[in-house]
Amino acid sequence: MFIPTVRTNLSFDEGLNQAQCFERESTLPQAERLYREILARDPYHAQALHHLGLLCFRTNRHIEGLDLVRRSVLADPANSGFYINQGILLGKLSRFDQAAAALSKAVELDPNQHHAHNNLGVTFEKPRAS
Repeated sequence: MFIPTVRTNLSFDEGLNQAQCFERESTLPQAERLYREILARDPYHAQALHHLGLLCFRTNRHIEGLDLVRRSVLADPANSGFYINQGILLGKLSRFDQAAAALSKAVELDPNQHHAHNNLGVTFEKPRAS
C-alpha cells in the first residue's frame, strides 16, 4: 500500500489544500496531521479547525469533532457554511434544538443557502423529548 508523504513547512494554504487532497483520497491520518500542524502554528485557523472537526466526526470522535467545529464558528462567525455543518453534526447527535439554532444562524447569514433551509426543515421534523 502506498502511503503519501507529507511535506513539512508548507504555507497555510498549501497545507490546507494538501490535507483536503488527503481527505478526498481517504488518507485520513495524513490529513489530520496537516490540520494539526496548521493549528500548532495558528490555533485559530478557522478552515483547519473546521475541516479537522469534520474529519474527527467522520472517524467517530464526535465530541472532539463538534468542539473543533464550534471553535471554527467562533473563529469565523460570518461563515454560514460552518453553521450548516455545525447544525448537521448536532442533528446527528440528536441535539435538535441546538441544530436548529445553528441552521437558523446560517439562514440569517445567507438566506440563499438552500442547504441550511433544507437541513433546518429536516431538523424541525425530528421528534423532541417531552
